[in-house]
Amino acid sequence: MIKVGADSIIYQPVSIVDDDKHFVNIGKNCRIGQFTFIGARNLTMKEGSEIGASVVIAGGGDVTLEEFSTVNFHSTLIPSTFITEGEYMNDVAVERSIAVRGSIVVGEGAYIGSNAVVCISKKNPHIRIGDRAVIGALSYIDHNVEADAIIHPKPTFEVKRRVRTVK
Repeated sequence: MIKVGADSIIYQPVSIVDDDKHFVNIGKNCRIGQFTFIGARNLTMKEGSEIGASVVIAGGGDVTLEEFSTVNFHSTLIPSTFITEGEYMNDVAVERSIAVRGSIVVGEGAYIGSNAVVCISKKNPHIRIGDRAVIGALSYIDHNVEADAIIHPKPTFEVKRRVRTVK
């Protein structure tokens, strides 16, 4: 079931899973960018929240975007995952894998930068990005982030210099 509030804009094309197991509640003055995929079990966007273009929100968990929060383009929110119980990562026997369904809450005024990934785990099935927190582009978040925190991935560094062979 999909509910869309007043003055909200959904730029097309957007894919939203719409069946009796998925609920999408979009508040007023919200925006969803084109080429976005929404497949979370429950998605709640509160007033003024925004999802940029080409964002993926997938999995059987819950995602809440508090007032005026932003998920920038090409980011991925994963509120559920499957975990294998085998000895190795490629042990994919169905009888030894478990589903972990959790939740991701993006706090009021929080900002998730481009190409960032927020993913729950067995250890942290419920992740909260605190109010006004900023998650830098290309970050990977699998834990709670405190309010007003600024998170960024490791700084870039020079590995080595290229050798010129042409004269």
